[in-house]
Amino acid sequence: MVELYVLYSRRLHSPWHCASRVAGMFAGVYFLGVFACLMADALLPITAAGEWRGLSDMIAVGAYLLGVIHLAGIALIDSRLVLRTSTEDVRLNSHVLMVAVLLVVAHVAMILRMLTPIMRH
Repeated sequence: MVELYVLYSRRLHSPWHCASRVAGMFAGVYFLGVFACLMADALLPITAAGEWRGLSDMIAVGAYLLGVIHLAGIALIDSRLVLRTSTEDVRLNSHVLMVAVLLVVAHVAMILRMLTPIMRH
């Protein structure tokens, strides 16, 4: 929501914009850790044991893990490690685009996870 406020208000030096940048950098780094833990403790063991509940389960987990691309992208943009020579406007638009795509990917993951059949023992 803050991204939309900053995008439409164009207050690029406001406390909201600063908070958005800090949150973006934190979220990107944090999700890299979450991604590594999920790969090591969930994805690889489930795959090795063949315990997937179906195609929708695999796609849901994959879609969730794809969020690392967008969150890492936000962190790289906000820390100015990428798009360094671009204008603040270009960086802001790229940040908002990453958030939008992340929301789509996360919703795909949620919807497909709800479709995953329940295993009965």
